[in-house]
Amino acid sequence: MPIRTRACEKVLQVFPVFFSAHYNLGVVLSEEGQYAQAVEKFEQTLKLNPNFTMAIYQIGKTYLRMGNKKEAKRRLEEYLSRAPEGEAAVDAKQTLAKL
Repeated sequence: MPIRTRACEKVLQVFPVFFSAHYNLGVVLSEEGQYAQAVEKFEQTLKLNPNFTMAIYQIGKTYLRMGNKKEAKRRLEEYLSRAPEGEAAVDAKQTLAKL
């Protein structure tokens, strides 16, 4: 297990409601190709902090990596509706234009 994954899991053992640790673990899992687990962590992030829109963006990008264009499109559109000027808005718009 990669060190970044272990580090995030250790933080979650101590602080299970630390939404950014769930998010960071989701990013690591997605980078490792563990897409379903990554989506679960991003969803958990949203349960803990519904206003953390980057989790919505990451869900969309992860679904795209999984080949689920329909769900990717839905989530990226949701991200843009909630954060039209968000930090990933340009990428989200470019990605949607390609779908």
